[in-house]
Amino acid sequence: MMRMTVTDITGRTKTTTVTVNTNNQDAFAPTDPRSLSAIALNDSQVYLSWAASTDNIGVAGYKVYRASDDSIAATTTQLNATISGLTESTSHGFYIKAYDIAGNYSPKSSTVTAMTYTKPVNVVQPNIKVPLGANVSITFESVLAQGTTSATGLLSAPTAIPSSYVPIHGTHVDIATSVNFQPGWITVEVGYDKANVGGDEGDLRLLHWNGTAWEEAAGQFVDTQNSVVEGKVSSLSPFVIVQGSSAQRVAFGTNTDNLLVLALLLCFAGTYLIAFRRPAWS
Repeated sequence: MMRMTVTDITGRTKTTTVTVNTNNQDAFAPTDPRSLSAIALNDSQVYLSWAASTDNIGVAGYKVYRASDDSIAATTTQLNATISGLTESTSHGFYIKAYDIAGNYSPKSSTVTAMTYTKPVNVVQPNIKVPLGANVSITFESVLAQGTTSATGLLSAPTAIPSSYVPIHGTHVDIATSVNFQPGWITVEVGYDKANVGGDEGDLRLLHWNGTAWEEAAGQFVDTQNSVVEGKVSSLSPFVIVQGSSAQRVAFGTNTDNLLVLALLLCFAGTYLIAFRRPAWS
């Protein structure tokens, strides 16, 4: 409240009390953030990005919450945040809320998860699958001298991918090693999120940057049950899963059943030939 003195044209004065309402009249909350995505960067960091919320007055910022306990992981005015200090090889979930200057909070966004990579792994012998976290693994055909191997996530490809391919979000992976593996093949498995696949999973391909150009990994197939694309390469550097030309599809529960039936038929046929074959001299 405040007191005001008013003087009219005759010179008479009057003092009055005026009540001023200082309460913020913004009663509308921002819309919830949309298109939230998460990408693991290494063994302790996850990168989050989302689309802007809207508000009748204006969005003041965003708060990132841990899905595990609803605690605040970060506060930002940007449309992205990097969350650090996370546990390695663990799935971490997050959601976002927008807020305005009046302190109104939006409904929470959808929850996204990302699995961090492992710390560098020591590799001492060949032909053993080495998990690197985030559904990525590697197997060396040859190990001449032991060393460490690690994987990190990339927000984008190191160089433009051929226009005939469409990259799958969140599958840019860089693998580095100090293992002496020459000569020999390296089998690489990179996982993908089914929600990011816009077509047939069987058409997914694993591309490898060979130092001068992108090329498809050799001998690859798609494991649609475990959401993994596997391929063989002779060197390590960035990898990316793309949609493109048809890949050999290994859809467990579908093609595997057909292969089992074929194998049984061949087995019965072989048994029949052995049982009823007559010697040449009879």
